[in-house]
Amino acid sequence: MNRSLYDSNLDVIKEKEADGRRLAARFRNFRPTDFSLVGEAEAGTLNLVRAGVPFYQPDALTSAAVQVDEYLQSPERYMLDRPSARQDPGTVHSDFRKALYGALDGWELSAEPSSDAGYLVSFGAGSGIAALLLLDRLDVRNLVLVETDPDRLWACLNILPFDGLFQKLEARGGTVRIILEEDPEAAANWALQALRGVDHTLVDGSYIFRERDGDDLIDQAGDHFRVNLTTLAASMGFFEDECLMFANTVANLKRHHFRLMGPSAVSPKTIPALIVGSGPSIDQSIDSIQRNADKTIVISGGTAITIMKRNGIEPDFHTQFENVAMNVDVLEAIEEEVGLKNTILIAPTTVDPRIPGLFKETIFYFRDSLCPTKLFVEMADMVPLSGPTVTNLACRAGISFGITEFLLYGIDLGGPNPETHHSKDSIYEYSKNRMLEATGQTMQEVALADPQNIPVAGNRRDRVYTSRIMILARMFFEKLFTSSNHLKVYNCSDGVRILGTQPVDPKAVNITAGLVEKDVLKKAILDEMPAYEPGAIVSDERIDEFGARLREIFATLKTILARHKARANADADVVFREMYDEIRPLLQQGQEELAHGTDAAARVVANGTVIMIVQTGHFLLRRLDGANQKTHFLEIFCDCFIDVIARMEDELTALLEKALK
Repeated sequence: MNRSLYDSNLDVIKEKEADGRRLAARFRNFRPTDFSLVGEAEAGTLNLVRAGVPFYQPDALTSAAVQVDEYLQSPERYMLDRPSARQDPGTVHSDFRKALYGALDGWELSAEPSSDAGYLVSFGAGSGIAALLLLDRLDVRNLVLVETDPDRLWACLNILPFDGLFQKLEARGGTVRIILEEDPEAAANWALQALRGVDHTLVDGSYIFRERDGDDLIDQAGDHFRVNLTTLAASMGFFEDECLMFANTVANLKRHHFRLMGPSAVSPKTIPALIVGSGPSIDQSIDSIQRNADKTIVISGGTAITIMKRNGIEPDFHTQFENVAMNVDVLEAIEEEVGLKNTILIAPTTVDPRIPGLFKETIFYFRDSLCPTKLFVEMADMVPLSGPTVTNLACRAGISFGITEFLLYGIDLGGPNPETHHSKDSIYEYSKNRMLEATGQTMQEVALADPQNIPVAGNRRDRVYTSRIMILARMFFEKLFTSSNHLKVYNCSDGVRILGTQPVDPKAVNITAGLVEKDVLKKAILDEMPAYEPGAIVSDERIDEFGARLREIFATLKTILARHKARANADADVVFREMYDEIRPLLQQGQEELAHGTDAAARVVANGTVIMIVQTGHFLLRRLDGANQKTHFLEIFCDCFIDVIARMEDELTALLEKALK
């Protein structure tokens, strides 16, 4: 063991890696199990040995060099689909693409991009030598090392000089992420999250590598990662949506009385939460819910409230999540059918401001990473991991209430029949004509937009089918449940397996009443949340500061684009990268950025749209041939970008005028 290098590596990781403090603390006095290093790299004899068996033949350095040569002959890369101008019609990013593609009509693109990329993801740390050799031969900005075996990461820390590794990638504008999760699905989830970091814009063409000494667990992590890649192209928000959420938040905070839910409770609650979604398996679980409802806090999500009320169950709380006006039509249809005036709403501040008036009482909360959250409250007040669905929120609310035991019903996220999406008692199913009027879409059209055609492991059966959006929901459930080791989560649904939950047959659920009555605990939940009068949190002065900072960002963007357009006759690839490096600080610094305040809020507003615009340019430029063509493209790109910034400035003015009324 090279103790000096090992300790130096831990110091560097503690300082520079996003999760470095935890990793350094874990490995400072770590001892591997039946695992050792033998030989010397300089002598060509270095190897890793477990139970007397060497991992590499003939040695670690030679093996890594051979593997890298073989890999680069046909590397595995993640390729984005060509960004569509038809997606999200009428939005800034869609109209930008229309203008850009119109100017490029007839231009030919190569099937694959140039060899540079934003990320290299290495499944298995091993000796680390292969990753180091790949970085010498590939122009990538970021390295993501994924490992499921602490012993193998220990070996890497004894061999690889991490100080030099960080310096190499920092010189390229990137960094190193180390993902150590002994559960392969958790490892895959966090690896994908790393690709949605600060350089998500450059994800097209990223490399996926499997270190030779990995085991079955690292293979499973790679398999889960490839399934989850279907969600990677999902946008990180867009300008119009951020503006809508800002406007809705201001209206909600100015119009309504509400309680405010925070990230944690004042006191633990000795009662389970029964979380109800509208997946098909709920139809076989009604008896179980009825039998246990009076001994649990029942939280329904979205259209599950119709299922509960049609079966004589009054939810204690109900969650709504989406900000779109369509939800008002859906809820009005539900109000006519089963009534909502006895129900307490839990919702983000970003929902349509007409929704709270349909309910008895409203509990608002501030979602993480959003513009209004960063503008109006401090980091300690925001609630993380509450989406992307109503049932994700229902579980997160239970944690905020102080509940530690959960039973999940109808949270299928898919199922054995790809054609069946909802319970028969969901308003989507029993009132299809009314839903067509309310939403403008049939259920068949909704299903076609996100088909359940991805096979995955089931919760109570071997195989079920899920969709891209539901995979994203599962990932966030798993992050929530696995990051809270004090939780007990029993999954009574017959859908997708969710890491961190225990499969349970709903027929076997019989909860014993606790020592404290349910009504007493429910009152304690409500009393612990502060109540606010209309206008108590929102600040017109803060809105003015926010608007001024956002105008500065737009002006800076236009200056950057004009300056680099004038340089387009130089090496266009280099100019584009330098332009991106100047734009990047004006954006949110990855989804996990924690900063709050007017600057952080302003950087969020156009973040998703700017990423999609620059990502479109990155995709196209790297598939063009010839310096003249690339120069012309960069000039067109900058002109189209400047045009849509002017549009965003106009829409910002209208947004602020409305907010300050």
